[in-house]
Amino acid sequence: MKPSFIKKYLPAAIVSVLAFCLLVYPVMKFIQMYESAMYEKETQKTNELLLNLTTFSYKNAVAMTDRYESDHFVYYFSRNYMTNEEINAYKKWVENRRKVVIKYFQYDEISDDMPKIEIFVLNKAGTSFSSGAYFVVYNIKSGLEHTVHEMTHSLDYQIYISFEDFYNKTVHPDASNNFFFEQTAVLSEEKFGAGMAFPNYGMPIESILYDAIRRKIGLDPFKELVKKETIMNNNDLKLSERRYLAAGSFGKYLNKKYGIETHKKVLAAGYQGAYGKSLSELEQEWHNSLRIGIVIQALLFILAGLEVLFIAHLCIRKFKAWIIPLLLGSMALLAWGYFYNYNGDEFILIIAAIFISICIGLWKKKVASVALWTLGSFALLFGLLLPALDTNDIYAKNTDNIVISSNNTTGCTLAELQESHKLLQNIPDKYTFEGQDELLKGLQEVIDTMKKYKLKTCDDLFSFLKEYNENQAIQDIQKLFQALKQIKGTSKN
Repeated sequence: MKPSFIKKYLPAAIVSVLAFCLLVYPVMKFIQMYESAMYEKETQKTNELLLNLTTFSYKNAVAMTDRYESDHFVYYFSRNYMTNEEINAYKKWVENRRKVVIKYFQYDEISDDMPKIEIFVLNKAGTSFSSGAYFVVYNIKSGLEHTVHEMTHSLDYQIYISFEDFYNKTVHPDASNNFFFEQTAVLSEEKFGAGMAFPNYGMPIESILYDAIRRKIGLDPFKELVKKETIMNNNDLKLSERRYLAAGSFGKYLNKKYGIETHKKVLAAGYQGAYGKSLSELEQEWHNSLRIGIVIQALLFILAGLEVLFIAHLCIRKFKAWIIPLLLGSMALLAWGYFYNYNGDEFILIIAAIFISICIGLWKKKVASVALWTLGSFALLFGLLLPALDTNDIYAKNTDNIVISSNNTTGCTLAELQESHKLLQNIPDKYTFEGQDELLKGLQEVIDTMKKYKLKTCDDLFSFLKEYNENQAIQDIQKLFQALKQIKGTSKN
């Protein structure tokens, strides 16, 4: 082999190998995500008769599953779902996860003589949940599972109960909401979980938050999230993702800056007593950390973009030697961009600049090089740097839509009223209105009445009330529906 050939192609070969290695991790993640999604889809087809969250019955679940035990857990597996070898491996893994979670969060109050936590492992697509003393996970074979997340909720429940029983103190209101407990559960799943599921799907926990801020979608104020019974919004999966990730990211920030042991102090003293700052002050600190993180991430991708531009510059000079490294480098840049939730839009200008310059290089190489660096720098500036710097307003600007579809007082359905109630609860503080709490209370009473007497539509409700001569109730409900109609237009995005 001639020395000139080695000198010409060896650097390009080394760069190609490096670029290929950079591709491996995100590509493997994408394959894992695809396989999990396909498994989930197939399970939805073949297991329609098994238990679902909406119809979950503890008694029925026990009857339909096989029972196993380990040192700290009682397991109920769907029959014929897992082999004995798989069950034993899962039991061992769960016990190990319990150990590392307790050690990381310093849950010293949890002792071995506490009641065993029950785990239902069901062979069905569904939404995992924890009731405290037990939790339910679905489809653990698919990778779309939340064992560590729900286990952390149950461990938090033991801490919560032990705090009141053993310390004889009342839990502070700051620690009596879903948002507080999701801070540990989401972080725990990211650090110790094995799943590819909601809310971050195996990707970095802040990636979706960075994207929401860059794209001006925004995040919900914490003062609204702490009021909610659950931060999940069943009508908007993306909104729920951002809320859960915000809780996990906030918990991660507090643990890193103030120490993990401070988190438990919120149980007795609230945020002010534990951290010496109010929740809103801590939220602003966290916002600033997100802004810094977005800029750092953008600068790293700009550095990677400059490296790809340099390879493109070499490709213009020696096309045959550098075309493969350029292709692999561009693919690696796009793959990592997608992994960090850039979705490729931000890199279109860079790829376009490279393509145009390569085409010009077939005509004049010097002109092509000038075009490459000019267009490439422009793409990096406007595609990555400026959006990362423009992050002053982090809060979400849009309200949820209130759904009352009928044009008259009657004709609406129970499902529509339930959706309207959920969306009313999620309106950000800046869009709240006078009488909102009374409206929510009245709407909930109507929903409860319709559920109790199995009434599907508002027409059924009015017929029912007329039968018992409840004229005042009819008038009150009519006023309630009129109020909902009045805010319908003003509450839309």
